[in-house]
Amino acid sequence: MSMDSKRNFQQRTSANGGSHPTTSGKAITSLVLGLLSLFGACLTGIPGLILGIIGLGEINRSSGRVSGRGIAVCGIVFNSLGIAWTALIFLLVLPALLLPAIQAARDKAREQVDQAMMASPPSALGNLSRDSGALSRARENFPTQIVKSDYLPEPVETPGNSEFELIHYKSGTNSLAAYVTPSPQDGAKHPAIIWITGGHHSSIGDVWTPRERSNDQTATAFRKSGIVMMFASTRGGNANPVKREGFFGEVDDILAAADHLANLPYVDPDQIYLGGHSTGGTLAMLVGESSDKFRAIFALGPVAYAHSYRGDFVYCDPQNTKEMELRSPIYWLSCVSSPMYVFEGEENGNWDQLKMMADVNTNPNIQFHKVRYHDHFSLISPLTEALAEQIKKERINVDDITSVSLN
Repeated sequence: MSMDSKRNFQQRTSANGGSHPTTSGKAITSLVLGLLSLFGACLTGIPGLILGIIGLGEINRSSGRVSGRGIAVCGIVFNSLGIAWTALIFLLVLPALLLPAIQAARDKAREQVDQAMMASPPSALGNLSRDSGALSRARENFPTQIVKSDYLPEPVETPGNSEFELIHYKSGTNSLAAYVTPSPQDGAKHPAIIWITGGHHSSIGDVWTPRERSNDQTATAFRKSGIVMMFASTRGGNANPVKREGFFGEVDDILAAADHLANLPYVDPDQIYLGGHSTGGTLAMLVGESSDKFRAIFALGPVAYAHSYRGDFVYCDPQNTKEMELRSPIYWLSCVSSPMYVFEGEENGNWDQLKMMADVNTNPNIQFHKVRYHDHFSLISPLTEALAEQIKKERINVDDITSVSLN
C-alpha cells in the first residue's frame, strides 16, 4: 500500500468510526430547558430553542463527528411547546393579575374627578341666583352625549293578578310602559304616588309579588292603604325606544308619567306624590328639582353626586363635568319648591351623601333625616307604611316618624 493510499484510508477510518462521535452539549441543554419549559419554567423556552437550533446546525456540519440530532430536534419541539404554553398562560393569567391595578387606577381617576366636582362649592353653584326652573332650563338647553349603552330589550311582564294594569304613557314621541293600580270603582278621587325602585329602575317587572320586609322595593304599603300607585318604565327600559341616559332624559319621562297619572279619573291631581329608593331616590330628587307638580317628594337613600355610582347607571362621559353636574342633586337644591323629604338608614347606606347635601342646603323645602336602627334597605317598609298613613290623612310630618325608631 502506497503512502497516499494509507493516508486516505486512515482519514476514512477516522471519519467513519475510527473514534466515537461526541454528543452535542447544546442539544442536551436544549432538551433539558425544553422539559423545564413544559413544567412551568417560563423563561427557559427561548434560550432552549436557540440552543437547539444552533446545536442541530453544528451536528449537520460535523460530518458525523458530533451526534445528538434526535436530542436537538426534541429540544426544539419541547421548547416551542413551552413558549406556546407560556404565551397562553400570559394571555389568560396576566389580565387577571393586572385587573386589580387597572381597577385601582380607574378608581383613582374617578376619585380625582369626584374631588374636582366637590371642589366646586354647591353653595355657589346650587343655591345662588337659581329659581325653581333653573334645572329644567339647564337640561333643556344642554345636548347630552351618550357614550355607552347596556340596553337589553326585555318584554314588559303582564301583571299576574288584578293589583295592577299594564298601560302606556306618552313622553315626547315615545310610548313607555307603566303599571298602575286600577280604579276602585267607588266614584272618588284618590291620592297617588309614582314609585321608582332602586338599581336599573328604567325597566319595570313584577311589583305585585310580596317581598321581604328587609328590602321591599315594591313599597306595597302605599297600595295596601288605598293610594293609587304607578311604576313607570323610562327610556331604554324594557322594550322602550331611545337609549338610557341615566338621571337626565328620565326626568322628563317621570314628569310625563305624572301628567298621565293626574288625568286618570280616579286620581286627585292635587295629591300626586313621588318617591323612590337608592338610584330611584336620586332620580326622584332630580325630578323634584325640575318641577312643582308633586304634593311632596320622598327620596330614600339617594346620592349627592352622580359620580358616586362609579360609572354605573350613568351613560354620558363621566369625565364631563357639566354632564355630571346636571345629574347630581346637590347642585340644584335651591330649585325645589315642593316639600322634599330625604331619608337614609343610619347603617350601611348613603348617609355621608345626605350629610353633604344637608350641610350646604339653604332651602327650607328640603329636610334630611337619618332613620335609627335601619340600613339602606330595611328602612323602606316601615318608612313607607308610616308615610302611607300620613298621606291618607293629608298631613305629612316626618318628625313624627323619625323621632322614634321605625320598628
